[in-house]
Amino acid sequence: MDTKTLKKLGLEAKEAKIYLALLQLNQATATKISNETRIERTLCYSIINKLIDKGLISYIIQNN
Repeated sequence: MDTKTLKKLGLEAKEAKIYLALLQLNQATATKISNETRIERTLCYSIINKLIDKGLISYIIQNN
């Protein structure tokens, strides 16, 4: 899958980039996603929340 396909499905460019990175990483912190995608960490949080709202990703709390 590539970003063009995801854009056609309604995702923005950075949303698609983060989604694809998460598919490869399986589980990751925002810092790791930021490093992988080269998107600022603070912006990653915002985009991750959008993807959660769209039902495309979820999160887990580890160690409390």
